[in-house]
Amino acid sequence: TVRTLDQFYEAQARGFAQATAMSETLEHVVVERTGRIATARADFVFHQNGTSRRGRLALTLVDTGPAWKIASLLFSY
Repeated sequence: TVRTLDQFYEAQARGFAQATAMSETLEHVVVERTGRIATARADFVFHQNGTSRRGRLALTLVDTGPAWKIASLLFSY
């Protein structure tokens, strides 16, 4: 699924509204930087309402000077 930022926020808001308990644990985090570009990857375990699912997360980040900005966010279950 490809979503715009607004669609992503809406999906997140729906998930939080339906959950009585929700958390995420990151495992095997790897961050690699080359100049002003970095990637961050991790395995994760998503917990919601007593169930758990494993997945993978990847972010591409850009150093804009005063801060790092997320250029892309990918995850899969």
